[in-house]
Amino acid sequence: MKKEDPPPGWRREPPLDKGANKERFIDMETIAINTEFIKLDALLKYAALVGTGGEAKIAIAEGMVKVNGEVCTMRGKKIRPGDTVEFDRFFLQVTAE
Repeated sequence: MKKEDPPPGWRREPPLDKGANKERFIDMETIAINTEFIKLDALLKYAALVGTGGEAKIAIAEGMVKVNGEVCTMRGKKIRPGDTVEFDRFFLQVTAE
């Protein structure tokens, strides 16, 4: 699956060093944004962890996503630089551009 170009103002970063967490996570990635926030469902789509908004909605509603280490069931949750998101053994670190 080819990852699409990011929305204006966003850019992808190379994966973080997996280091000590390599057993826990398959992929660790930094997502840089130059906006104040990104909504949780949009982040999952942008990072290509889900294929559609519907898939994001289901994953979030079923409690499969953690934000800053806590289960989050709000798909409109505002994710800001410094926040972390965990989903299906993937770890995303959101940073400011």
